[in-house]
Amino acid sequence: MANGRLTGRTAPEPRALTYPTRFDATAVPFLNDAQKAELGARYPTARQHRAIAIWRLGGFAWVVGRPSAAEAQRDALQNCQRFGDGNRPCFLYSVDDQVVFTPQTDISDAIRPRP
Repeated sequence: MANGRLTGRTAPEPRALTYPTRFDATAVPFLNDAQKAELGARYPTARQHRAIAIWRLGGFAWVVGRPSAAEAQRDALQNCQRFGDGNRPCFLYSVDDQVVFTPQTDISDAIRPRP
């Protein structure tokens, strides 16, 4: 699969955000259990370069098989915005096996509608 996308209409609020350094589908915030299972089954073994972008309402977009990590990041974010609700920006979660979601990731715009 060159691109993957799942969207959730309702996402559970995370009890506490965690910040692993290596990809672990069970730790991805804002996604439901089915979405985490899908990512856990497919993302770790997908072709490099790959990336996941998420939005706070429980959706994500992921891409695989890109020529570079930078292209994977760009494409995941673009797909996430395109498939998202348009009012909440996406943020990058993972690139290849590295989680880039940190305490410094600004998710404030992801919870506030844009004007």
